[in-house]
Amino acid sequence: MLPATSLALALLASSMFAARPVAPLPPLAVDVIVASDISPSLVTRVLAEAADVWRAAGVTIVWNLDGRVSSRLRVTIGHWANGVARDETLLPLGWIVFDDEGRPERSIYVS
Repeated sequence: MLPATSLALALLASSMFAARPVAPLPPLAVDVIVASDISPSLVTRVLAEAADVWRAAGVTIVWNLDGRVSSRLRVTIGHWANGVARDETLLPLGWIVFDDEGRPERSIYVS
């Protein structure tokens, strides 16, 4: 009988924690920089897909496309990394840059 009681108590405890409402996260502002040769429709699709992925985790993204750098995070959509052209056949889908101490910088590059 002890295992059944333990299981019942574990289920009760887990349901109590699961029932607690989680406070929504504040929106995440992201500056978007787009290379001039990237089509606006592609940018729209890329940003919508990224927003959908993060929405499932409870994160709402507010995209800043007006060219001003105003947030702590920046996404660049294009063909460049640190101002150096890359071979299209070897270009990864995306990358981040780390500082000298191994911490990620605030820029994300999407090819």
